[in-house]
Amino acid sequence: GYETFAVSTSSEIGPEAGFGQGIDSFIGIQPEQEGSPDDGAAAAESAVAKWIEGRAVKDGKPPFFACALFTNPRLPFNPPGEYRDKFIEKQVPLPRLDQLTQFWLPFARQFTLGAAALSPDEMDAFVSLYDGEVAYADYRLSRVIETLQRTGLLNDTLVIVTSDAGDDLGDHGLMADTSRLYDSIIRVPLVMSLPKRIQPGQRIAD
Repeated sequence: GYETFAVSTSSEIGPEAGFGQGIDSFIGIQPEQEGSPDDGAAAAESAVAKWIEGRAVKDGKPPFFACALFTNPRLPFNPPGEYRDKFIEKQVPLPRLDQLTQFWLPFARQFTLGAAALSPDEMDAFVSLYDGEVAYADYRLSRVIETLQRTGLLNDTLVIVTSDAGDDLGDHGLMADTSRLYDSIIRVPLVMSLPKRIQPGQRIAD
């Protein structure tokens, strides 16, 4: 059979919620309790990398399945370090930018109801913070890929990257509302890589 591993940065997705079935080792990271500046992304990357490296030194290794769940991007959009300003083209005053990084579901609901609004520059900055979170998640994922490559596993490993839902960032007058069926919510990426078996660079529209 397969050796199986999972790490999750969401308190809603773990063995306690029934997601541990069939998983040999499941690590649950609680960023809210641990005060993580990146919602547990670095800890999750480190956990899966350590597990992969541990397998690499075993003899007679069976095939494996490993899953790493990163909860970002999600509200509040507050990417760490250089990623906070990485995509902001027109600066907004720092106090206001700090406020934008703390907006959470109550603000999103007010926005959707028309009881709160953002100026065009503020909305651009808000979307740029979202882009920063995507870029930071991409960085963490790239380090997992590097671990697979360093341990000689990459060429024989099917890597899949996907998401559960998109985000309405002001589209249709909505924010963080996943109850609708707009493309911005349901058209999420599904990226697969398996060297020598999946032709690189293919794009399938539908």
